[in-house]
Amino acid sequence: MIFALTIILSIMAGSTCLFAQNLSISKNYFKPGEAINVQFTAPGSYPANAWVGIIPSNISHGSEMVNDQNDLVYQYLGGKTSGSLTFTSPAEPGKYDLRMNDDDNSGREVASVSFIVSLTIPDQVRKPSTGMISISKYSFSPGEKIVVSFSVPSGLDPSAWIGIIPSAISHGEEAVNDQNDVAYQYLKGNSTGTLEFNAPDNAGSWDLRLNSDDNSGKELASVTFTVGSGAAVAPSSGYTQPSQPSLPPAEGEVIFNNWNKTYVDNQSAGPVYFYISRQTTITRITNYHWNNGSGRMAGEIGLKDSNGRTYGPWRAVGTSGTGGAQNVNWVVVPNVALSPGVYQITDSDPGTWSKNSGSFDCGFSVVMGK
Repeated sequence: MIFALTIILSIMAGSTCLFAQNLSISKNYFKPGEAINVQFTAPGSYPANAWVGIIPSNISHGSEMVNDQNDLVYQYLGGKTSGSLTFTSPAEPGKYDLRMNDDDNSGREVASVSFIVSLTIPDQVRKPSTGMISISKYSFSPGEKIVVSFSVPSGLDPSAWIGIIPSAISHGEEAVNDQNDVAYQYLKGNSTGTLEFNAPDNAGSWDLRLNSDDNSGKELASVTFTVGSGAAVAPSSGYTQPSQPSLPPAEGEVIFNNWNKTYVDNQSAGPVYFYISRQTTITRITNYHWNNGSGRMAGEIGLKDSNGRTYGPWRAVGTSGTGGAQNVNWVVVPNVALSPGVYQITDSDPGTWSKNSGSFDCGFSVVMGK
């Protein structure tokens, strides 16, 4: 897997995801003294003294001057717009960043990718534990039987469990799911099988969530269903968002794309950003809502600039994806002209916005412009 770049700006606190100038590495764990090969792309406008360096991850992001004061090693791009650089990982175990800076004279940080130096590679890195759960339909009456099929890696902790949790509860942490489940069952060491639940009595949106263990583990997979009135349409229905025109042909070129082809789960870890260096008309934005194959009734996608000005949001059209799964691609056609700068992509349902480690747990999005 290629680990996509993460560009982090000081304009936002917390977890952020911004993709523009590219840095990528083939893995994110290295032993001390191991060679690190980093692939890069950069605009032709950067001077020859634009540089990439290794900086401890606890150093604040954004300022080239701060990076320059704290780098352990660096290399200049020399005017190249793409290529590879080889570094040696630090001798001291810990978390580090490769950071790209747009010049060597009080410039700014424009891209980074994180890695960890460790004497040993954790088991979960060598062999990640993931899983899949599925149901045959996606709307139920209160108390109706729900049969959920599961498949998990052999050797998963016997206390791994599946529970029913309100969809509004944040994804990711088993402890949070444990605090909010209304029903649960353990897998008891089984790697495949089915479990039966009863739909909750209260109408609304609910998730079946698979968790790695019952001791502050991780959520591995989820699937959403609805109970009572307002139930979502099952993916097989061919639902099309009402009052939406047919999508016009895509125009322009891809200016931002953090998608990849590996397994995804739900819940973007933070805001997603992209950068444009010239006046650009945004012609199309596509956000991915796989949601374990059930998709999600299309909501809204918008943009926000670094000054807080909002654009949209625009009502999305839901289109099908892998295996004919309905409403997994949310598409808007803004045709809005933007000035150079950094823009945040907003999504009305971050809880089902697909992500994985390759996107640094940030929602999948493709932006096109001209």
